[in-house]
Amino acid sequence: MKRYIVLSGGGEDRVGIVNEIAHGIASVGGNIELQRAAKLAGEFALIMLVSVDEDQLKIDAAIEKLTQLSTENFPVTVRRAF
Repeated sequence: MKRYIVLSGGGEDRVGIVNEIAHGIASVGGNIELQRAAKLAGEFALIMLVSVDEDQLKIDAAIEKLTQLSTENFPVTVRRAF
């Protein structure tokens, strides 16, 4: 059964942000279903809908691991989508 996570983040733009987040999603067995991003005056913002094909324990672990992608210059928020 697919479960969904919403991941959002924003901060100073730099090379590799999307790559790091995509690798983090792949590492938990997730798939990016939808993604929107914008670069404005040196700032970068994104929001992603991520699916995970597993039980509740798997999605909780995925949320915990993806939350660790947050940095001081690029905070990331991760939550379940219902």
